[in-house]
Amino acid sequence: MNRLLSSLLLAGLLAAASNAQEAAKSGPRSSVDAGELFVTPYTPTEFSADHLFKAANQLFGEQIVVTEPARSGGASAGFSTVPRFVVLGQLLLIRDTKEQGAAIVATLKALEQSEVKRRKDEEDRRAAERPRRDLGADPDESAEYTATASTEFRPRYVEFNTLFSALKPFERQVRFARDGGSEWTTRNLNAIPDGNVIVVCETPRRLKDLQALVARIDRPQPQMMVTVTLLRVASAPDEVEKLAKELDQNLKALLPAPGFKSLGVGALRCAMQSGRQCMLRTELPDGGVWSLKFFPDAYNPDTQEFSLSNCEFSLTTAGGTPRPSSTQSFLTSLTFRAGEYVVLGGVGESPTLVVLRAQAVAQPH
Repeated sequence: MNRLLSSLLLAGLLAAASNAQEAAKSGPRSSVDAGELFVTPYTPTEFSADHLFKAANQLFGEQIVVTEPARSGGASAGFSTVPRFVVLGQLLLIRDTKEQGAAIVATLKALEQSEVKRRKDEEDRRAAERPRRDLGADPDESAEYTATASTEFRPRYVEFNTLFSALKPFERQVRFARDGGSEWTTRNLNAIPDGNVIVVCETPRRLKDLQALVARIDRPQPQMMVTVTLLRVASAPDEVEKLAKELDQNLKALLPAPGFKSLGVGALRCAMQSGRQCMLRTELPDGGVWSLKFFPDAYNPDTQEFSLSNCEFSLTTAGGTPRPSSTQSFLTSLTFRAGEYVVLGGVGESPTLVVLRAQAVAQPH
């Protein structure tokens, strides 16, 4: 506000002050007789009293000298210095002659009227620019806000609110014109949540752009089929199970053993990049339970790579004699290629190995 007042003064308010003073036939005097001193109140309407106080001091000076008449007996006249302006709440008190007080009030009113005009000019400028800046007018269409096309969007793969929020920045008022020449305005986006429909009325060009945007947003998320196998080192030849050759070789390189026994297999189909946690839980024949939780973070269709975060595995063994039940777990994150066997980790004295394999699932468009 201080910078605004200074710029207004430099822009011509000093001239206004001079004109007001001339109209009062008196400039700002450096001193006045005590008998001429008059207090003129002024209540600002556009600025605070504090801000106007600073401007008035710049225009007319902060101090005024008040002279006292000579006393009887030949004593010389005395004088004192007092502030010309005093702020009392939202009231500005002006101490000067009555004529000069009126001239100062006229100047302060001119200052506030200039502020009113500046605000109006600024509002008019913004109103003139708003349609092109905010609503994105079509520069090559003569009727840039006259809707002549409409369509309905029915989200298939994303939630209704997700799609409507994506379209919301493009909302604006459009005109409809009848053959008779009458016009009316309405919003270009009309949401019908209960019917899962978004009705859009727009110019052909903008409608085409919105359709392209919706096509990029409302599409099926990549999905994968995850298979999890629990394996343990076989304790006897008859427990050895036949595994895929690649998996068998990799496991024996990781943990030398004559063979491995399967404790359980689970499969789960889940959407990538959904932000939702996936969980697979299976009960074991001996009464134990194992579970795997993870967040599917990313999928690159070009490299066929998946990324999973916060993969939390937990294995609870069944209790009995002589060993009570126990729970073993681990937490990891990984990136792997589709079709690969990945050993997430192992738990326990005789390690239980958690092997994961995933494949992309083709989605219809």
